[in-house]
Amino acid sequence: MTDFQKELLEKEKELNNLLDILKRNASPVIEGRLRIANKNGKPVYYQDIYTDEKDSKHPKHRKRKSFYIKKKDRDMATALAQQDYNNKLYNAIIRQLSQTKALIKASHSFDDELLEKVYTQMTPYRKELINPLVPDQETFVHNWLNTPFTKKTFSELDPEIFTENGERVRSKSEKIIADKYLKLGIPYRYESQLILNDNRRVVTIYPDFTVLNKTTRKIYYHEHFGRMDKEDYCDSALKRIELYAKNGIFIGDQLIITHETANRPMNMAYFESLIKKYLLE
Repeated sequence: MTDFQKELLEKEKELNNLLDILKRNASPVIEGRLRIANKNGKPVYYQDIYTDEKDSKHPKHRKRKSFYIKKKDRDMATALAQQDYNNKLYNAIIRQLSQTKALIKASHSFDDELLEKVYTQMTPYRKELINPLVPDQETFVHNWLNTPFTKKTFSELDPEIFTENGERVRSKSEKIIADKYLKLGIPYRYESQLILNDNRRVVTIYPDFTVLNKTTRKIYYHEHFGRMDKEDYCDSALKRIELYAKNGIFIGDQLIITHETANRPMNMAYFESLIKKYLLE
């Protein structure tokens, strides 16, 4: 199921919930509609009741009887106004629900991989001669992983910790993260250079992991903050999050955050839930 189909199903659910709310809160029907006139800059309320007779002056319109609503009967005006609103909202929901159902039906015949298939259905020898504008998933991931990037360098003081893939990282937690990505077949780059702007000043950072969702081809930045019990480190982590936000990279959208302290190790269940939400769907 595509993200678009999920959004349509959520929209259908939302509209049906609105219909249920309207039905539950429905009041006894009051005859007629509210009309508001302006008299010396103040509203004057009328209850208009339409008959089945045709208006002699306006043959296309029904005959209307108007009843003035006194100030002491303001509740009548309020009830009529709410009734008018609820009726219009009901009709709008029905129209939008019909449109949503039509889109859901049409989406089932939508082939999200149609453009990729132009390349994937070619013979291997022909593929070798082509630079596809819309590559298949395997080709896209291969090209992404093999695109050169600038890595952050290690110093002599950095510990020598290596992942299952033989890649050097800076902490045991980062090894756990990298090994998890490798096990699940999630493409990533470790400490790949990222150029951002901070109040018109160019800033170069190295996110712990730059991760690719193979299905959506969306890139995420994963920062693991491993010493959040240290005040200076915590301040630096918050500044990093704010810097991402200044550049349109937000938590819950393109930024993944994990964390730990000396007394509270990284929560693997939480990390795995983030993987499922952002990287495996």
